[in-house]
Amino acid sequence: LRVALAGGLAGATGTSALYPIDSAKTLRQSNPSMYKSVRQALVALLRSDNKWHIANAYRGILPAALGAIPSSALYFGAYESMKITLQRAFQSNDDSDTNDKPWKRLCIHGCSAICGNIISSSIFVPKEYIKQQLQVSSNGRILQILQTTIQTKGIPGFYCGYKATLLRNIPSAMLRFMIYEELKHYYYSHKDNNNPIGLFIAGTLAGSISSGIMTPIDVIKTRLATGTCPIGISNCFLHVLNDVGIRGLYAGAGSRILFSGAFSGIGFGTFEYIKRVMGVDYV
Repeated sequence: LRVALAGGLAGATGTSALYPIDSAKTLRQSNPSMYKSVRQALVALLRSDNKWHIANAYRGILPAALGAIPSSALYFGAYESMKITLQRAFQSNDDSDTNDKPWKRLCIHGCSAICGNIISSSIFVPKEYIKQQLQVSSNGRILQILQTTIQTKGIPGFYCGYKATLLRNIPSAMLRFMIYEELKHYYYSHKDNNNPIGLFIAGTLAGSISSGIMTPIDVIKTRLATGTCPIGISNCFLHVLNDVGIRGLYAGAGSRILFSGAFSGIGFGTFEYIKRVMGVDYV
């Protein structure tokens, strides 16, 4: 329970801290012909008619932050539970310490990441759908989006891009957690673990590397969620290629790498810090 709470708080913290950049990234990916860069999209959000509109960059932050709490709680809770279960299973078949063998660590952390993603996606996908609808709409309201979606698409409408989300999140999470856990293992093995800065850095590196590799899938997922391409992963993929070329699949890649690195750094660092405050032992 304490691990899940730490994960929920970490998810809400990361989501809130970086929300304006995420809004700009969504605009850039949903309409790359209008917004040539994430910076341009962010400026368009913040300033129009020679006036500043700071609130525009935070459109949809409430459902995003609130939705991040149960989603991240499920994610980290399932991840840590599966990790402990697999560690015990490996140790029951082998007297040696699981942490001494890199291939065991990679297997445990990769499988745990898959488990966490599948379980948390039941909340994460609808939350992302509502958030991105608010981000691309100039006058959208949560209740209006809920009502329109149910009337036109039904409950399945909230799961637009579900397959694309799993296709992106599962391999991305596997990479991110395996890299992070290896860096964390090295850090705890060679450094003074009373300083949490190393964990923030490890999370940043893990998030940047994994997000860079998975950018094309993220673009397709965003397009499907915002309704700016035909339904279906393959149809959306071909539409992006025909519309803006191969570069369209990497729309916002630079900012996404920076964003994901910062988000993972804040998320992992906050998660580990809150666990320590709550007295959860390092595993």
